[in-house]
Amino acid sequence: MPNERNLEEKRKLVRCWMINPDGEGRWRFVELEAFRLWEYVMTHKHGMTIRDLSMCLWVPDTLFQQNSAMFKEAGTVTPVNQVTIERYDPNYGFYHLIQRYCLAEDTETMIHRLRDHIAQQTGSRHSWNLHASDGWGIEPNVGELVEPIALGLA
Repeated sequence: MPNERNLEEKRKLVRCWMINPDGEGRWRFVELEAFRLWEYVMTHKHGMTIRDLSMCLWVPDTLFQQNSAMFKEAGTVTPVNQVTIERYDPNYGFYHLIQRYCLAEDTETMIHRLRDHIAQQTGSRHSWNLHASDGWGIEPNVGELVEPIALGLA
Protein backbone atom coordinates (compact mmCIF):
# COMPACT_ATOMS: atom_id res chain seq x y z
CA MET A 1 0.00 0.00 0.00
CA PRO A 2 1.45 3.40 -0.91
CA ASN A 3 2.27 6.01 1.67
CA GLU A 4 -0.92 8.02 2.36
CA ARG A 5 1.10 11.21 1.89
CA ASN A 6 1.66 10.28 -1.77
CA LEU A 7 -2.09 10.15 -2.33
CA GLU A 8 -2.59 13.56 -0.71
CA GLU A 9 -0.16 15.53 -2.88
CA LYS A 10 -1.27 18.40 -5.05
CA ARG A 11 -0.80 17.83 -8.79
CA LYS A 12 -0.20 20.19 -11.67
CA LEU A 13 -2.54 19.24 -14.49
CA VAL A 14 -3.33 20.39 -17.99
CA ARG A 15 -7.05 20.70 -18.61
CA CYS A 16 -7.94 20.24 -22.28
CA TRP A 17 -10.89 19.53 -24.54
CA MET A 18 -10.46 16.21 -26.36
CA ILE A 19 -12.53 15.47 -29.47
CA ASN A 20 -12.73 11.91 -30.81
CA PRO A 21 -12.91 11.07 -34.55
CA ASP A 22 -16.74 10.99 -34.30
CA GLY A 23 -16.76 14.63 -33.16
CA GLU A 24 -17.68 13.90 -29.53
CA GLY A 25 -15.77 15.97 -26.99
CA ARG A 26 -15.02 15.82 -23.27
CA TRP A 27 -12.74 17.49 -20.77
CA ARG A 28 -9.56 15.65 -19.86
CA PHE A 29 -7.07 16.35 -17.07
CA VAL A 30 -3.50 15.15 -17.66
CA GLU A 31 -0.46 15.55 -15.43
CA LEU A 32 1.73 18.37 -16.73
CA GLU A 33 4.87 16.21 -16.94
CA ALA A 34 3.14 13.61 -19.13
CA PHE A 35 1.02 15.95 -21.22
CA ARG A 36 3.12 16.19 -24.40
CA LEU A 37 3.57 12.41 -24.69
CA TRP A 38 -0.13 11.84 -23.94
CA GLU A 39 -1.12 14.46 -26.52
CA TYR A 40 1.11 12.82 -29.14
CA VAL A 41 -0.39 9.37 -28.54
CA MET A 42 -3.97 10.67 -28.50
CA THR A 43 -3.56 12.62 -31.75
CA HIS A 44 -1.31 10.27 -33.74
CA LYS A 45 -2.49 6.85 -32.57
CA HIS A 46 -6.15 7.49 -31.76
CA GLY A 47 -6.98 10.37 -34.11
CA MET A 48 -8.15 12.72 -31.36
CA THR A 49 -8.08 16.51 -31.53
CA ILE A 50 -6.77 18.33 -28.45
CA ARG A 51 -7.54 22.01 -27.87
CA ASP A 52 -8.36 24.68 -25.25
CA LEU A 53 -5.39 23.96 -22.98
CA SER A 54 -5.18 25.51 -19.54
CA MET A 55 -3.28 24.89 -16.33
CA CYS A 56 -5.06 23.39 -13.36
CA LEU A 57 -4.00 22.48 -9.83
CA TRP A 58 -5.55 19.32 -8.38
CA VAL A 59 -5.94 19.18 -4.61
CA PRO A 60 -7.48 16.39 -2.53
CA ASP A 61 -10.82 17.15 -0.93
CA THR A 62 -9.40 17.15 2.62
CA LEU A 63 -6.88 19.88 1.76
CA PHE A 64 -9.49 21.83 -0.20
CA GLN A 65 -11.91 21.80 2.75
CA GLN A 66 -9.18 23.11 5.09
CA ASN A 67 -8.39 26.01 2.72
CA SER A 68 -11.57 26.42 0.66
CA ALA A 69 -11.77 30.22 0.91
CA MET A 70 -8.21 30.57 -0.39
CA PHE A 71 -8.69 28.07 -3.22
CA LYS A 72 -12.01 29.59 -4.30
CA GLU A 73 -10.34 33.00 -4.47
CA ALA A 74 -7.45 31.57 -6.52
CA GLY A 75 -9.56 30.62 -9.50
CA THR A 76 -12.32 28.56 -11.02
CA VAL A 77 -13.03 25.48 -8.89
CA THR A 78 -14.32 22.23 -10.43
CA PRO A 79 -14.90 18.81 -8.79
CA VAL A 80 -12.13 16.60 -10.24
CA ASN A 81 -11.40 13.13 -8.88
CA GLN A 82 -8.18 11.16 -8.85
CA VAL A 83 -8.45 7.52 -9.90
CA THR A 84 -5.56 5.41 -8.61
CA ILE A 85 -4.48 2.05 -9.97
CA GLU A 86 -2.15 0.00 -7.77
CA ARG A 87 -0.58 -3.04 -9.31
CA TYR A 88 2.14 -5.50 -8.42
CA ASP A 89 3.86 -6.83 -11.53
CA PRO A 90 5.39 -10.26 -10.84
CA ASN A 91 7.22 -10.19 -14.19
CA TYR A 92 9.34 -7.24 -13.09
CA GLY A 93 9.05 -7.73 -9.35
CA PHE A 94 7.84 -4.27 -8.43
CA TYR A 95 4.80 -2.20 -7.63
CA HIS A 96 3.19 0.33 -10.01
CA LEU A 97 1.10 3.32 -8.99
CA ILE A 98 -0.79 5.04 -11.81
CA GLN A 99 -3.04 8.04 -11.28
CA ARG A 100 -5.61 9.50 -13.66
CA TYR A 101 -7.88 12.52 -13.25
CA CYS A 102 -11.44 13.16 -14.42
CA LEU A 103 -14.46 15.32 -13.74
CA ALA A 104 -16.26 13.96 -10.67
CA GLU A 105 -19.32 13.20 -12.80
CA ASP A 106 -17.20 10.96 -15.08
CA THR A 107 -15.53 8.93 -12.30
CA GLU A 108 -17.71 5.81 -12.49
CA THR A 109 -17.32 5.66 -16.28
CA MET A 110 -13.53 5.96 -15.98
CA ILE A 111 -13.35 3.28 -13.29
CA HIS A 112 -15.46 0.91 -15.39
CA ARG A 113 -13.26 1.44 -18.47
CA LEU A 114 -10.03 1.05 -16.51
CA ARG A 115 -11.25 -2.15 -14.82
CA ASP A 116 -12.09 -3.71 -18.17
CA HIS A 117 -8.83 -2.57 -19.75
CA ILE A 118 -6.61 -3.77 -16.89
CA ALA A 119 -8.43 -7.10 -16.54
CA GLN A 120 -7.90 -7.75 -20.27
CA GLN A 121 -4.19 -6.98 -19.98
CA THR A 122 -3.49 -8.87 -16.77
CA GLY A 123 -6.00 -11.69 -17.08
CA SER A 124 -6.62 -11.37 -13.36
CA ARG A 125 -8.64 -9.18 -11.04
CA HIS A 126 -6.48 -10.05 -8.02
CA SER A 127 -3.12 -8.50 -8.93
CA TRP A 128 -4.35 -4.91 -8.84
CA ASN A 129 -6.48 -2.45 -6.90
CA LEU A 130 -8.40 0.55 -8.22
CA HIS A 131 -10.02 3.36 -6.24
CA ALA A 132 -11.08 7.01 -6.54
CA SER A 133 -10.29 9.99 -4.32
CA ASP A 134 -12.43 13.10 -4.25
CA GLY A 135 -10.69 16.31 -5.13
CA TRP A 136 -10.88 19.66 -6.84
CA GLY A 137 -9.36 21.22 -9.91
CA ILE A 138 -8.44 24.87 -9.50
CA GLU A 139 -7.88 26.83 -12.68
CA PRO A 140 -5.98 29.98 -11.69
CA ASN A 141 -7.26 33.46 -12.50
CA VAL A 142 -4.11 34.44 -14.37
CA GLY A 143 -5.69 35.53 -17.63
CA GLU A 144 -3.02 36.13 -20.23
CA LEU A 145 -0.19 36.53 -17.72
CA VAL A 146 1.26 33.07 -18.33
CA GLU A 147 2.42 32.35 -21.86
CA PRO A 148 1.61 28.79 -23.03
CA ILE A 149 5.21 28.40 -24.21
CA ALA A 150 6.47 29.12 -20.67
CA LEU A 151 4.51 26.08 -19.51
CA GLY A 152 5.69 23.90 -22.38
CA LEU A 153 2.19 23.89 -23.89
CA ALA A 154 2.89 25.74 -27.14
